[in-house]
Amino acid sequence: MKPLAIIGQNFKDIESEIEHSGLDAYPEPEGDSIESLSTLTSKDGTWDALVNSDGIIQTVFLNFDNGYTEFLGFTRETTRKQVIECFGIPEKYEDKSSVPILGDKGAWERYRFATYSVHLEHEVDDERLKMVTIMINEVVP
Repeated sequence: MKPLAIIGQNFKDIESEIEHSGLDAYPEPEGDSIESLSTLTSKDGTWDALVNSDGIIQTVFLNFDNGYTEFLGFTRETTRKQVIECFGIPEKYEDKSSVPILGDKGAWERYRFATYSVHLEHEVDDERLKMVTIMINEVVP
């Protein structure tokens, strides 16, 4: 699966081109401020995606800690230093931290491109890549 080829696309248009376990719909949220989302999961568990109520794939999660192998030349072994050497100064970032109730969180960086943003999360102990999240810019927090 090539995440940059599916981000922002309508699921129905690319459904037959990717191996997935199907679309899991969630109940309609109450109120007007929360959009209804469905989850799309790969058969091997290495990636997931969020699909909005219009069928648009708006977020893709690449689970390096669950076997996803490569994105833009980055692998599980890629360090935070290597990411910054490649992409430069991030739009937003946070160093390793401890969050009450959740515990320790690894460092992360976010880079904004023309139509999407890339959020790279690292392991707590060694700063290897844990997860990469690609989002259409309209949904970036």
